[in-house]
Amino acid sequence: MATSGTNDTVDHKLRIPWWVKLPIILAAFALGAAGTLHFLGSSATAKWERYADKLRDGGMPLTYEEIDQQRTTYADDENSANLILELGPLLDEAPQETIDLEILVFDWMREGQDVLSGIAGPGIEQSRALIADYRELFDKLERIRAMPGGRFAWQGFENPLNGIGHGVGYVLELRKLLHVRLLVVLVDRDTEAATDTLHLLAKVAESLDEVPDSLSRHVQARVQTTLASDIEQTLRAGVLAESDLQSLSVMLNDRQAATTMKWALLGDRAFAMTLFDVLADGGATWMPDYSGRASIFAPVAPNFLPVWQVRRGQMLAADLMTKVVEVGGDPLALLEAAREYERQADIAPPTALVSYFPLSPTCELHQADLAQLRCAALGVAAERFRLESERFPASLDELVPAYLEALPADPFNGEPMRLAATEQGIVIYSVYENLSDDGGDIAQSEARPDPLDVGFRLVEPEHRGIVLIDLPSPDED
Repeated sequence: MATSGTNDTVDHKLRIPWWVKLPIILAAFALGAAGTLHFLGSSATAKWERYADKLRDGGMPLTYEEIDQQRTTYADDENSANLILELGPLLDEAPQETIDLEILVFDWMREGQDVLSGIAGPGIEQSRALIADYRELFDKLERIRAMPGGRFAWQGFENPLNGIGHGVGYVLELRKLLHVRLLVVLVDRDTEAATDTLHLLAKVAESLDEVPDSLSRHVQARVQTTLASDIEQTLRAGVLAESDLQSLSVMLNDRQAATTMKWALLGDRAFAMTLFDVLADGGATWMPDYSGRASIFAPVAPNFLPVWQVRRGQMLAADLMTKVVEVGGDPLALLEAAREYERQADIAPPTALVSYFPLSPTCELHQADLAQLRCAALGVAAERFRLESERFPASLDELVPAYLEALPADPFNGEPMRLAATEQGIVIYSVYENLSDDGGDIAQSEARPDPLDVGFRLVEPEHRGIVLIDLPSPDED
């Protein structure tokens, strides 16, 4: 009896209540899970670092700092980006509406907005006054002609969510002012000033050549679309000398040869890689939207995605983006690579995050930009041909080799660019996005803001000149 009682007492003392055991078990499980996640994260990070080193050994920069080391370095007084930033206060002094409204035109859907459709007479003097108000700015901008290039600083090295390329807004404002100045000097029939203005606009575009982000590529495309259109308007207003046309040919060749798209893609990849690093370090969080596909990032902590998932997504994104970067300058191959990247991103798990970084919109814009520049270059060559032969070419083949080394391909289908006769001259064009030859129908209107083709129109000298139309003054709108 005593022995039995003793055993019962001992058994009673060793029995641990469930409510005590449960926290211990959960804590052990949590420690084990944390250890496993830490091991998986460390292994995934090490695997990512080995892969990243391999890319770097092949000359591929993965961060903004590494891209910065590959960008061209300019002395401060030779950096056109510095000059544009210096002009910023002069642009900031005027209210935004002054540049947007009290001019001949900026909204291309309004009547009286360009040489091709006619210029609104009441706006000329206001435009002339606007240009006079910015005389100091234009005088300082003249220094850009002798500058070899630009290098805008990037502000988002540590966290790309907090960094935007500085100075892009000033580039857009200069584009507007130079467009107005061109229209004013065309009204004054000052072809020398018109040519000078076109070259200034090209130098402003050049300042964005090596900025590593897609936003700057989009801005540069807008500037260069204005450049191509302004060259067309200049040749609609009058006749340029052969020397001026030659200088425009050289300038357009330089713009086509710019490697801006390469830097934009490198910047997109650096943005993605840096953001993955921020996620892995807990400096941001990720949340899927209601579709479960797209991603929303916020610069807050903690991030609920485990490190191993972040690193897996980082490797996938780096691999897919690098395939696009490696394509090079062929716009058709570049777009196909970007679309293949997005097809692969679409079937990847949402937590891989690659669907957050689409590349095809910038590649499509690159196609359109090249199409505009190539049409303008062919148009200038055709005008040089007309000066010498007293007729427009019947075929673009007539421009080679006297005016062009070779005919550029249409960026949208890889076929030769097209030429069609019009009632007053010719149109040189690309098939554009619909990939259909619409006979050079490049007209735009409020009803059809997107043209069927994009191109460059030339008319016979007897049809050139400035047409003034009677529209209300801008301050009467």
